Amino acid sequence: GVDELVRRVGERLPHVELALSTNAVLLDRYAAPLRAAGIKSLNLSLDTLDPDTCRRLTRGGELAPILRGIEAACAVGFPSIKINTVLMRTVNSHEVCNLVRYASRLNCELRFIELMPLGEGAKIFEAEYFTAAEALDLLRQRFEYLTVEPPSVTAQRHRFLVDGRETVVGTITTVSEPFCDRCDRLRLDSHGRLYPCLRGDHSFDLLTPWRAGEVGKIRHIIRSTIGGKHTPDGYWPGRDMVLIGG
Repeated sequence: GVDELVRRVGERLPHVELALSTNAVLLDRYAAPLRAAGIKSLNLSLDTLDPDTCRRLTRGGELAPILRGIEAACAVGFPSIKINTVLMRTVNSHEVCNLVRYASRLNCELRFIELMPLGEGAKIFEAEYFTAAEALDLLRQRFEYLTVEPPSVTAQRHRFLVDGRETVVGTITTVSEPFCDRCDRLRLDSHGRLYPCLRGDHSFDLLTPWRAGEVGKIRHIIRSTIGGKHTPDGYWPGRDMVLIGG
């Protein structure tokens, strides 16, 4: 029923751009319905092009349906598709160039995300942390570097010539170069709590004022939360990111 949910949200909020983050496992089936329902932007997770590595990372998942899902999304014409890869030194750093080639062939922007010491990432961070700068160095050795692109809110962006195609590669440097000063993202969990930051434990209760019909109070909380965002002091919480939509 996700496509019906998207359609209803779009009818209620016609001026809001609707985006979806997904591991793409079911996207082969849902790409066309989601596009028709109003999704404009997709963020697709792809950490490896190796089937064995995929099974290990996903505890048994198969790579083939993920690739079918990504290619189905490209075929139905979403205006924006980004492929997200979490960098891990011994797991996929040797695949950096091949992943960029894959994204370039599909005309997608690949974004390398630095591993964060959160949840499962905290257990492997010391051994697996691989910086975005190291990934860019590998790309410069293989492909012609063309120019720096204007950044997005969360990503630095770089243009390379990849097998004759101009290709944009993004880097999200959450650990090495935090971008908190320009981040305007908030996260709402399934309990109605609003979080200003993935790295913060502090949250604001929106469910109670919603149930009381206090819409003005909710607006005030959201606006003040955005205005109060700041760079964390180095602290990383112990929870899993999935609990608040990370």
